[in-house]
Amino acid sequence: MHVLLIATGETDPLDGDPLVAHLTPQGQEQAAQAREAVGDGRVDLLVVGSDVGSAEMAAVATARLHTGERWDVGDLEPMNRHDLGLAAAASPMPSRWTPEQRRLGRERLWVRVTPVWARIEVYAQAKAYDRAANGVAIVADRLVASMLLLAWNGKDWRDLEDGGPVNPGDVLSPSP
Repeated sequence: MHVLLIATGETDPLDGDPLVAHLTPQGQEQAAQAREAVGDGRVDLLVVGSDVGSAEMAAVATARLHTGERWDVGDLEPMNRHDLGLAAAASPMPSRWTPEQRRLGRERLWVRVTPVWARIEVYAQAKAYDRAANGVAIVADRLVASMLLLAWNGKDWRDLEDGGPVNPGDVLSPSP
């Protein structure tokens, strides 16, 4: 299956809630660059994280793509306080979490992200998207995109280095 993985452009890490953080001017520029990298074409399925930054990124980066179906998926939203069980002592901003909170947040993020990957694969097989030239495009937060890339390569969240292998605005096409 052809997969296009698009990382959400830069959002403000000091925004009070990563789920409603808009793209910064730099993030808007990254989205425009991603649009050029993606170009024209078609995808059978566009999967977008349900956070504001991913929605803004998808609107710009995939503007020239013709898409069949679109899924807006809450499980692809950025790491947030929900990943800590809404711990009262946790800041709403992951950038201010302790190392232990970040470790727990990444572990729980992995647990919600990897089943989405499996759902995409099963759905693509059922709809024969895995045999189509068009494939699937996924737009998600860079940490989520990094985790999807790790899962694609048979690794897990413990293989994640600081920030992950995916940068804001990256457009990747992982090899099968």
